[in-house]
Amino acid sequence: MDPDGLDYDPTANYPGGCDYPDPCPGDFTGNGVVDINDLLDFFQLWGDVCELTEEEIQANGPGEGAGPGDGDTGNAAWLCGDTWNYQGYDYETVLIGEQCWFAENLRASAFQNEDPIEPWPTENTAVPSQFNSEDTEGILYNWAVVSDERQLCPAGWHIPSDEDWMAMELAVGLDSSELLNWGLRGDISPLLRASTGWPDGSNGSNDFGFGAMPGGNVSLAGFNNAGQSGFWWTSTLHAIDPEGAAVGRSRHSYAESDGFSRNNDAHYQHFSIRCIEN
Repeated sequence: MDPDGLDYDPTANYPGGCDYPDPCPGDFTGNGVVDINDLLDFFQLWGDVCELTEEEIQANGPGEGAGPGDGDTGNAAWLCGDTWNYQGYDYETVLIGEQCWFAENLRASAFQNEDPIEPWPTENTAVPSQFNSEDTEGILYNWAVVSDERQLCPAGWHIPSDEDWMAMELAVGLDSSELLNWGLRGDISPLLRASTGWPDGSNGSNDFGFGAMPGGNVSLAGFNNAGQSGFWWTSTLHAIDPEGAAVGRSRHSYAESDGFSRNNDAHYQHFSIRCIEN
């Protein structure tokens, strides 16, 4: 025991150490004064690239230090708008209001812990599954993937909740009086749609960089609506149906309408997913 230690406790019997805070922070030269020589020592390190492990990068998270936007080498200057590398793919990101979103649909074929997601169709619609098609932008996932505790988005990110989506909708101009309505609301779909990829006459202006694409969906009947409509899960459970199955909240954009639809859908539906920064 060291009675001079700042954390000294004579009753403690757990092995440990004493904390000695630096008496002169910034005194790199050790002469007891923070002066120009310390600044010169600091500038000798300026621009050094710190080789971080993937665990350190993910623990720091976007906007909090390092981020894998420069190819997983770590970049302390990561900002929303830079790319974010996840499972070997660089995702575009965009700041809308005060939220940082992936600017494209997720295409991960595994959970955050790298457990693979089973391809559709599966014998059990409650099993996490995905559907990948060359005709869709990104991968479509069922509700079991959305609600899985292994998490689909990278560390530091999450699948946006119904409330996250509403905050974004307000930021792009949806009237607050329509926010909690179900079905088509407002006229913001063209502002969120990509400027290409939709049927003639229904491409968007993509004013906010969201880049919504008509990825379609998968129901029990198979693949539908590709090139015509976009569907996205939220992470918010709407209800449990009479048979005990989950119903999740979602967003829809249809080529024939300017409204942006707030819906609830059965667990077996496969929709696109976006990620949003924590």
